[in-house]
Parts: sequence; C-alpha cells; structure tokens
Amino acid sequence: VVSISRAKMSVEYPAGFMLVASMNPSPSGNFYDPNDPNSDPEYIVKRYMNKISGPLMDRIDLHIEVPAVRFDELAKGPKGETSFTIRQRVMETRKIQEERNRHGDVEERHGQNGTVSTVVCKNTKSV
Repeated sequence: VVSISRAKMSVEYPAGFMLVASMNPSPSGNFYDPNDPNSDPEYIVKRYMNKISGPLMDRIDLHIEVPAVRFDELAKGPKGETSFTIRQRVMETRKIQEERNRHGDVEERHGQNGTVSTVVCKNTKSV
C-alpha cells in the first residue's frame, strides 16, 4: 500500500512501486565538473544538500553519482525513436484499451474526488 498524506487529505493506493529520484549535486549542477572553473564551492553544496530531509534520504536505498557527460558525446550517440513511431505505438495501445472497455474486461475504481484512481483488467488481474 502506498500512502500519500498532505495537509488537507490522505490517500492510499494498492501498489508495489519503485521510487526513482534525481537531483543536481549543487544549485548550479556543476560541483563535480572538473572542467568548470565556475563550480560551486563546498559550503554552497553543503547548504544545498542540507535542504533535503534526512529521513527522506534514509529511505532511499541506492545512491549513485553519475559523472557529467559533454553534450558532443551525448549527441553522437544512436538516435532514439521518432515522435511518429511513438505516436503509432500509443494509438495501438489505445485501441487495445478501447477493445477491453467494449467487452467489459476493465473495472475502474474511483477515488475520493470522483477521479479514476485504479484500473483493473479483470482477465489478467493486473492494475
């Protein structure tokens, strides 16, 4: 169960999940860049890192530092999918979902404010 609590309400969702988070190592993002003479000094980085809740950081199991990669190195890599290809895949997926809805294979569960919070596929038992 995932519980999300805010000032005015609390919501629980049945779920198994993985939290993936990222952040810059400093306000400018250049603290660990040896090629940048404008990198932030250590005291600025410490102040920046202290803004993150200790209890939150304690709940993150894996911390990985990723070194900076120059833009020209990134740009020469393989090209990703085109928007057209992704759009075709989304349209095909929507057709599948419409077919499920047409045959009554999908059950929607509504949250407190009337919005759909969970969709359960009856035949596959997946959310």
